[in-house]
Amino acid sequence: MERVAGVLPRAKLLEGLARAGRDTVVLEVMLRDTFRWRGHRSRDRAPASATDPATPLLVVEEGSLRGMITFENLAEFIVVARQIAR
Repeated sequence: MERVAGVLPRAKLLEGLARAGRDTVVLEVMLRDTFRWRGHRSRDRAPASATDPATPLLVVEEGSLRGMITFENLAEFIVVARQIAR
């Protein structure tokens, strides 16, 4: 069974490249402590502990990764939804 080992946000990638260049080992710079959200319905809430804008929220359903939400994605969604609602 496959499992998610972590995520590599842009900031962590750039940090690793600045430190070790092309020899950067992904496992050493990626975020391993990611938030997993098992909710899949609109009424389910994301964990209150998911407050770090740099850490994506992984959406897991029945043990499988279904998607990933970042604060940037969420902000873009809100902007688009507001424009559509006008």
